[in-house]
Amino acid sequence: MEDRITSRFDRIDEKIDLLSDITSRYDERLQQGNTKFSRMETRLDGLENRMIDIETLLAKMSGRSLIFERATWIIFSAAIAILFKYGG
Repeated sequence: MEDRITSRFDRIDEKIDLLSDITSRYDERLQQGNTKFSRMETRLDGLENRMIDIETLLAKMSGRSLIFERATWIIFSAAIAILFKYGG
């Protein structure tokens, strides 16, 4: 009887060891996944910051080009008005 109990405990112990190994492998995979996720999140944050910087720069350039375009049209209109007034 004692041998049967010892044998059952040995089998239970083997199963617990197997489960412990499997659990540790899953834990390692989970940690690797978390590390990859953290790295990707950091990279995405960097890309987002770069995109915001580019959007800001484009908005500034757009404002400058709009001012330049308006100034060009004003000068062009003034030149046409001067030509019609004094040229003809």
